[in-house]
Amino acid sequence: MVGIILFFTVVVAPTVFKVLPIEWSSKYVRNFFPKYYASLGLITAVCVFTAPELLS
Repeated sequence: MVGIILFFTVVVAPTVFKVLPIEWSSKYVRNFFPKYYASLGLITAVCVFTAPELLS
């Protein structure tokens, strides 16, 4: 999960700001970040509670 977070922060976000105009890129990142991290949190929670080796 840390790798996914770092990838978005280091690769995706700067690329968005290079490719899109500043007005569009800032709106995109502000809209995308909360959904992105909420989905990562949900996936992490599901993995933690369904991993058999963690429950034993």
